[in-house]
Amino acid sequence: WIIRPATKPKNCSMVEMLADSAQPPDWFISHWWGEPVLHFLRCVEFTVAMRQLLEDAAFWVCAYANRQHSLGQEICADPRQTSFYKALEVADFKVLLILNGGTEDSEPGMPFVRIWCAFEEACCLEHAESPLDVVTCHEEGVELITRGLTTPEERLERERTGSGMARKTARESSFPVDLIEAGLAFDIRQAQASVASDRDHILNSVAGFDLEGIPPEQHPNYVEVNTRLRSLFARTFFRSALSTASPVRTGLASAISADRSRTDMKLNLAGLTDAGDEEMEYVVNSLPPHLCKFSLEMQGASIGDASMERLASSLPQSIEAVALEFSGCRNISDVGLEAFRSKIPSALQSLSLSLTGTSVWKGNFFSSLESLRNWQPLCDEEPGPVWWKPGFALSWKLAEDFVKRTRGVGREQARWEADGKSDMNDNRLLTTPQAQSFLQEKGALYPGEDQWAAVRNGSESDSEEEEEYDMDARGKELTAEEARLAAEEARAVEAARLAAGEARARALAAEAGKSVEEVLKEIKERNAKRALIQKMDWIQVGDATCPPGTTWSEKIG
Repeated sequence: WIIRPATKPKNCSMVEMLADSAQPPDWFISHWWGEPVLHFLRCVEFTVAMRQLLEDAAFWVCAYANRQHSLGQEICADPRQTSFYKALEVADFKVLLILNGGTEDSEPGMPFVRIWCAFEEACCLEHAESPLDVVTCHEEGVELITRGLTTPEERLERERTGSGMARKTARESSFPVDLIEAGLAFDIRQAQASVASDRDHILNSVAGFDLEGIPPEQHPNYVEVNTRLRSLFARTFFRSALSTASPVRTGLASAISADRSRTDMKLNLAGLTDAGDEEMEYVVNSLPPHLCKFSLEMQGASIGDASMERLASSLPQSIEAVALEFSGCRNISDVGLEAFRSKIPSALQSLSLSLTGTSVWKGNFFSSLESLRNWQPLCDEEPGPVWWKPGFALSWKLAEDFVKRTRGVGREQARWEADGKSDMNDNRLLTTPQAQSFLQEKGALYPGEDQWAAVRNGSESDSEEEEEYDMDARGKELTAEEARLAAEEARAVEAARLAAGEARARALAAEAGKSVEEVLKEIKERNAKRALIQKMDWIQVGDATCPPGTTWSEKIG
């Protein structure tokens, strides 16, 4: 009604008629022509807004980009020589898949049964790092599932770790289940086309047959494409399904594991705080049998020791490299790490395991198998420097209380008591250079660290007895009279300081409308904190609650 009549006089595409310059695509849109145009526009507008694409970002749409009166020039027998594939190449295989909802006249997810859409998604298999976003429009609104974070979510993640992933989880949680099920039912043999020869050409291309011949009804390549595309769709929807305890979780895990050709897999489930041992069961059930490299991110999840043991025992025997990011999973303890260490496959050669903020003793980060083998649980730890891992950013009050109440830990304390000593000296926080060295030695210092406070047994005296003046500034011994005069001078200086302090307190009290006693109490408390700070050097690396470079003195006033 519009495109063909408008473009017939010049035999051009709709884009050529409207634009005054070339429009190289940034994204390729894969869709079914039968969805309402208004829904199509809402899906594109929502994607642009969520990803904060530039105003001139270009999307390739076949109806508008192809010359409808010369389709023979746009679509040839070889699918990889068509305008579709060339547009995919220019867009670096960034694909936006628009799915329709079900109506009386159409099934939900029609692109899953259209041959050109199948070809377009199959091309994504060769470019695993390129985005494949899936979007749909229904009466309640627009739903978008993205590969990775959107620009606003990335910004949130930089400002506060986990917040961007939480926003992504919430955004994707209401994606329609019937569309996920349609993706799992994909079968290229059942896919249709408006032009029968297009279907024949694409099926022959997949099977490796003569493009102009009759495609076979069955072929191993069909099975491989079906398996790999179902796995691609399943991995795209996996996070959303786990976050909502969707009934399709089992089908998604099965579809992912069925891809026997897959040797490298990454799953990002970070921010799924409610994901526990049950969700880990779906993860291990999704592992393809010939996997060589596996990366799993589950920061902040509720998984525990059972998940660690289950994961290690379920890794394929072919596995060579594993990267696990389990920071903030507080239910993981020494028991789980010991079980993991004892059951990892013998073929494993490379390991990266982050356990910051868990309950594992000194198990902050393992960068190699050797570091994991050398790790000792708390019950086997030899007496040495005392340290504490709270699992959250250490506030001043918590640190002060900890230092006051802690007098030795574990077997070292027991040894002191056995020797007839009442207790050990109060713990002290390490100075910055000591902490850097100490944490690095223990494998606990790496970019992003914000969970540790290191302490040592202090030997400095906390005595508040009056200082003895028996030497002058040059170290010369004083006579008794000289020492008496030095002490009197010190007391006079202190009295003058106190008098000046009281005068300042009176001025502050008058200014603030408080009593002198109230102001003196506040000054005394502040001076006590300052004295404590002078005795103890505080160290915290990368505290997310303060700007970089903020000192503890600035933090607590």
